[in-house]
Amino acid sequence: MGERKSWGVDQVRALLDIAEGKGSDREEAESAAALAAKILYRMGLDADTVRRDAASPVGTWRLPIDTSGGHHIERAEAVWLVISALGCMGCHEGGRRRDRVSHVRLVGPVEVLKSLKILLPSVLIQMELRFGLAWRAERARHPGLPAQLLRRKRTLYQRGFYRGFGKGLADKMRARVREVADEVSGGAGELVLAGREAAVRAEFERWDTKPGASSFYDETGFERGREAAMTADLDDRSIS
Repeated sequence: MGERKSWGVDQVRALLDIAEGKGSDREEAESAAALAAKILYRMGLDADTVRRDAASPVGTWRLPIDTSGGHHIERAEAVWLVISALGCMGCHEGGRRRDRVSHVRLVGPVEVLKSLKILLPSVLIQMELRFGLAWRAERARHPGLPAQLLRRKRTLYQRGFYRGFGKGLADKMRARVREVADEVSGGAGELVLAGREAAVRAEFERWDTKPGASSFYDETGFERGREAAMTADLDDRSIS
C-alpha cells in the first residue's frame, strides 16, 4: 500500500471520528462525512474497511518438528518456505543438529494459522513418504556404492529433498496468493492484506530467533523434492 493511500486512510478515519462523534455539531458532522465520502470515492475504498484497526489480528503457534536423522533443520526450513508464501513468518527453536526437541514457531493471521494447523502436518507426512520413494529410485542408480558413501549420499540427498519440497510448495502457493492479490489490488481488500503483513512482521520482529538454513545438501535431491511438491495433495481452501 503506497504512501498516498495510507494518507487517505488516515484522513478518512479522522473524518469518520468527527462525523460520528457525539461532540460534533450537525454542520461539522455533515461536512466531515461529505469530505470522507469524497476521499473514499477517489481512493477506491469503503468505510467499513477503513474503520477496521490497521493491524489484522495475529496469532502464534509452535509446530513440533521430527528430529530423526538430524534433519530437523531442513524439515523446519521446508515449513518456513511454505508459511512465508502464505503471509506468515517463523523461526526454528531447537535448530542444532544434536537437539532432540525441535519446533517451528509461527506467527500469522489467525485464520491462516487455523488452516495451517491442518495443512502443515499433512505436508510433512507427504514429504516423508515422497522422500522414501525418491530415495529408493536414486539408490537403484548407484548399486555399487560403498555403504559409507551411500549413507553420506542419503544424508545430503534427504536434506536437499526437504528443501526442494518446501521450495516447490512455496512457489505453488505463492502463485495462488499473487492471483488473490491481483484481484484486490487498488481496492479495499488491499488494505486488509497490507494490514496483515504489517501486523505479522511487527510481532515477528519482537522475537530473538530467526529462520535457519542448511548449508550442505544434494542438488539432485533438491530437484526431486521440488518435482514431488508439484503433485502434492493440497486443499486450496487453506490459502486465505
